[in-house]
Amino acid sequence: MGWLDGWPFTSKEDRERKQKEYSNRVFPFGEGPQRERAAELLGQLFGEARNYDQQTFLFSFIAAKSEYILREKGDAGRARIIPMLKKYMTREKPETVALMVAFIELETEIDSLDGYPTAADVQSRARKITVPK
Repeated sequence: MGWLDGWPFTSKEDRERKQKEYSNRVFPFGEGPQRERAAELLGQLFGEARNYDQQTFLFSFIAAKSEYILREKGDAGRARIIPMLKKYMTREKPETVALMVAFIELETEIDSLDGYPTAADVQSRARKITVPK
């Protein structure tokens, strides 16, 4: 990678490779189908909220899930993504952030789309998560 006036330049092939690696990491069961399932579940979990914006919630979910997968799963990963989600979801209550954390944890535990978590699964897990105010 070269630098010119502070701007990184990478080849088209490198950008495509990195995008594919990212997509495979976040959506191992296919970007289209898994993203659709995630968006649908986000709608079920948060769609009734007055300030629900699907793109914002989906972006927050994808960014935090990537960080959770890349760094550490479990309690350490949870501690790492809670501040991140609070930053992205600035006006959300701690309960909403707990739902998002639970969703991320459950989605990273599945072996296929057949085992995709339900809203009830996420809500049950979220009850066990404490998010500081």
